[in-house]
Parts: sequence; C-alpha cells; structure tokens
Amino acid sequence: MSEVNMPPKKKKTINSDRSISEQHKNVSNTLKTSVDKSKPVKKQASTKPITGEQNAKFYTKPQPEATMQKLNKNENMLDKIKKLSAEIERHNKNYYVMDNPVISDYEYDMMMQELKKLENEYPEFAFENSPTKRVGGEALNTFEKVEHKVQMGSLQDVFSFDEVRNFIEKCFEQLDAPVFIVEPKIDGLSVSLEYVNGEMTIGSTRGNGFEGENVTNNLKTIKSIPLILNESVPLIEVRGEVYMPRKSFTELIEKQELNDEQPFKNPRNAAAGSLRQKDSKITAQRKLDIFVFNLQQIEGKNILSHKESLDYMKSLGFKVIPSYIECRNYEEIIAEINKIGESRIFI
Repeated sequence: MSEVNMPPKKKKTINSDRSISEQHKNVSNTLKTSVDKSKPVKKQASTKPITGEQNAKFYTKPQPEATMQKLNKNENMLDKIKKLSAEIERHNKNYYVMDNPVISDYEYDMMMQELKKLENEYPEFAFENSPTKRVGGEALNTFEKVEHKVQMGSLQDVFSFDEVRNFIEKCFEQLDAPVFIVEPKIDGLSVSLEYVNGEMTIGSTRGNGFEGENVTNNLKTIKSIPLILNESVPLIEVRGEVYMPRKSFTELIEKQELNDEQPFKNPRNAAAGSLRQKDSKITAQRKLDIFVFNLQQIEGKNILSHKESLDYMKSLGFKVIPSYIECRNYEEIIAEINKIGESRIFI
C-alpha cells in the first residue's frame, strides 16, 4: 500500500454542495486526503459506480414500521384471495362437473361477493384467471384469428351398421390388434382449449380446422371449464364440444318469444350463436356447457392411448365425455352403440 502524504496543519474538506462525481476526483481508494468528519457529506446521484472504501459509506435504510405493516398486509390479502379463488373453483367443479354440490347457492354467492370485494380493494391481485372473470367482461368489436398448431379435423360420419363394420375391418387390416373406444357424440360447437403451466391461456373455435377465432373470454364464462388445472402441465391443448343443455335452451326460447325475437331452431345453433357473442356477458347468461373429448397436444407427459388421454384429462379437472367404453371387436362395438341410442334421451 502506498504511503499517505498529509500536509501539516491543513485539512481539506469536501464541499457538500458539490456533485459526487466531482468528489471522486479528490477521494481515491487510498484516501490521499483527509475528510473533515465534523461536517456531514450529502450524497447525490451519480452515473459513476461507487467502489472501494466509498461503498462502505452507503447503507440500506431500514424500512419504516408502517411500510412493513403494509407489505405484510398485502401478502396476507394475496394469500387470502388465492385461497378463496381456489375454494370457489372447487365448488364450481363439484356443481358443474361432478353434479355433487356441497354448499348452498347462498353460501356460494357470498363467497363470490367476498372475492369481488377483495379484488376491488386490491386490483393488483385481480388475476386474469379469477373466478370473477367468468361473469363476462367488455364487448369486443371483432374476434382475433387463431392458427391451430394441431389441425382440428372433422369427424367421419357413418349412418349404418354396415359402414361401421367396414371401418372396423379396415382397422384390423392395417393395425395389429386395434382397440376401439366407443363414446357419445355431443352435437355442439367444437373448440380448442390451451393451457401453459396449468393455466388457461387461449380458447378458440374450430373454424375451418386450420384457423379459428379467439373466444377466450366467452369460454371462461362456462363454469365447467377449469381456468387452472389440477396439475401444472407445461403445455396441453384439448378439444371439446360446447353445447347448450336442454333446460337452458328451453329457457332461452321462452325468453326470445316473450321479447318477439327470432328463436334459435335447435340447441346446436343456440350454442354456436351464444359462444360467438361479442359481449361475453350475454354468453354468460346462456348457461353453456362443455364435454372434452380429445387430447390435441401435450408436453411433459407420454400418453399411449385415447382412453389413457381421457382418464388423464379427467384427472386434470376437465369435464370429459360422460361414458367411454373400450371394445375389441364388432359385436362389442355394436352393443355399445345400441346402448347409447337407448339412453340418448338422458344426454
């Protein structure tokens, strides 16, 4: 270390009104001059980094008690909002997916009102996937176009048991011991639901199979669609059929007739028209529902069969098609088709 030369009987002080960058010219890491400690030095903003011995002169100012109390309160509110949101979503699943509500409508409404109140008081904690967003938001002028990463192809129709037999025979010719899944076909509007890290990011219509419309806000009003999955999957896209239950359709037709409006001809048209409303609040009033029936793409997990995909989607919280049966030959398939036909009135 170099020797410090101090002029006799002379002390040099740093003017507190001078900028800190000018002070740097007189203060070095080896302190060639002495500072008069009887006069405090004001630290002003500088674009130059503070290093060496000067850095020790700066310290972290302790937070005032009031600030710490506010931070703790915000953390408590965030935790409360998260827990309340999760509880409401559990009740949504019990009611709309499992058909097994465990609380009264009044209790549910009170929980929802509490969440709305908290989000109004703490808007920074009103998250995009909050249950309160299901009631609808601002009206849109147009729908954005969405390019499907996986084509949403149309399903092949057959109208006789002979056509079913021909399809099965072709499968046995081209595949080794094929396994078939027989499930009901819901007549509605086909949509895609995409999730990143377990949270819903976008929902779109099928469109032409390659490109659809972004109807995310409208789909969020359907309470059987989970906004957050039971597992944080890196990426998953599922396909479902949005439909209007018969009870909702009957109520809508009665309302349209009372208002001298042209009623929808059937539940499928009603579902399609309701989902493409530019005002999501109208969609929320239509009480739509969904059945998820296909896994389009997934990251972070290997799925080896269609049945396995249905089981897995169900475990994530999706409302999958009500019944799906594994069959291995023509006779089993026809028996299951007949069973579906007999129970069609209950779907």
